[in-house]
Amino acid sequence: MILAGVLAFAWGLWLGMPGRYTQDLQEIDDVMAQGGRRRRVHKKRFTPYAWMQRQLPVRTARKTRGFSVRGPDDL
Repeated sequence: MILAGVLAFAWGLWLGMPGRYTQDLQEIDDVMAQGGRRRRVHKKRFTPYAWMQRQLPVRTARKTRGFSVRGPDDL
């Protein structure tokens, strides 16, 4: 049990280390200067989970249009 905890801790430290790059900074700067490619439009797909999580619009029964000024005596 303790060995598993130590292994998990060591693996977490190893995953948390910064990445090792094979390119030098000049190559990275050249690629960044070229710009990225255009992103594709994401197609919406129906999923049961998304259907359950959807937010339905709330409608109020009383529609108040405009604006009215009432005095303290008006109820």
